[in-house]
Amino acid sequence: MTTTESLLSNKTSYCPEDGTCSVEFIENKSYTLNYDEFNKSYLDVENSSSFSTFIFNYTKNPIANTEDSSYNEYVYLKLDSKTIQTGTFKDEQLYDFSPIYGRLCFCRGSNGYVKINNGSLQISKLTDKTYKVLFSFSVSELPQTINTIEEIINFK
Repeated sequence: MTTTESLLSNKTSYCPEDGTCSVEFIENKSYTLNYDEFNKSYLDVENSSSFSTFIFNYTKNPIANTEDSSYNEYVYLKLDSKTIQTGTFKDEQLYDFSPIYGRLCFCRGSNGYVKINNGSLQISKLTDKTYKVLFSFSVSELPQTINTIEEIINFK
């Protein structure tokens, strides 16, 4: 597994002050949204020669002296490993990128993973190995703090 770090020059624009944000680009990995027997969602990660995975993570600072105060939000995008599509993609066009929003916390009944069906994704090629990702989205199934991501990915 190869992980490509991104340049996070725009991270502070959309990362809440009460936490930290990070980005990963994992080559040759894909994911599938599944549900267990209790209808709880989870992601299966698998090797893939066709796709790579972009992951944005927001981690809220824990509350001091409080158990179970961890809180994370994730956004996953599936990108073609051979040719990264550039352009603007909205709502039903997002299907090609399999966008997933995840909220993991001790928040009874309001955590898990859901498909992102509403939003606008812009991918721009800056140089031969550098792309800008701007993604604004919303989900109705779960509360969310993160609704916009703007990152520059630098492939090594």
